[in-house]
Amino acid sequence: RVLLLYCHPRPQSFVGALYADAVETLLEAGHEVDVLDLYADNFDPVLRADEVDAFQYAAGHGARLRAAEALVAIYPT
Repeated sequence: RVLLLYCHPRPQSFVGALYADAVETLLEAGHEVDVLDLYADNFDPVLRADEVDAFQYAAGHGARLRAAEALVAIYPT
């Protein structure tokens, strides 16, 4: 079970092509792939001080991460 973390606003970009190729390659190799697309999820990476106690958005992400046997991160740097 592979969690593929993908973060890019343009699917037609080079990073989008890497993502598509990674998914295809992993599936062809027989892996179960769980894609976490941060842009599709409208993920806001900023955690403000007043949100710390009420922060539950990542709880679902944490469960997906714990269920994974491998992690692949695809994002521009």
